[in-house]
Amino acid sequence: MSLEGDAQKLLLAAFLNYASSIFTTRGEELKEAFTKLTRIASVLRPEIATMLEEALSTLNENPNLADDINSRVELGGVSPYASDYVRDADKVHLKSEISGLYRNHGIRVREEMPDHIAPMLQLFSFIKVKEAYLEAKGDSKGVKSCEETIKLLKTYLEPTIKGLSESIKRYSDKAPQLAVLEAVSIIVFDSK
Repeated sequence: MSLEGDAQKLLLAAFLNYASSIFTTRGEELKEAFTKLTRIASVLRPEIATMLEEALSTLNENPNLADDINSRVELGGVSPYASDYVRDADKVHLKSEISGLYRNHGIRVREEMPDHIAPMLQLFSFIKVKEAYLEAKGDSKGVKSCEETIKLLKTYLEPTIKGLSESIKRYSDKAPQLAVLEAVSIIVFDSK
């Protein structure tokens, strides 16, 4: 793996890690996460940096909008759970399968259900770092395991991002979180 490839994986990991915080932080911490997401996007996928800059501007102009969406997530008005968006899925089986992904990589989810979008993005982030490390080490079996985990995570993330975006739009089509979800979708699913 070239340094460029490793750097791409690590940038993606950093991006996903900050993206995971958009539903769990507020105020200045949320603005800081948006600022960092915008900086990383300008290197990773410059075409989405403008979209994130506009979301940050909206956040600065109306910080209560993002806080309102996060309150709706916390209180159940907007579901952040894959089990609510993955079609034809047995919710118990889905949560069990996602929990298994965390266990297989030595991660414990403490504050959220395993199918909450935040820990799922954190897991994706962790797996990209692990994948870069294993590639550098020459561990093809470990890399394959990471690739399989990412493939499965994507099958859960895609409908979750779409469904969560639609749920947020019922309250506001200007919510800054929408730009982050769109950016994650572009970065994760629209490979160049």
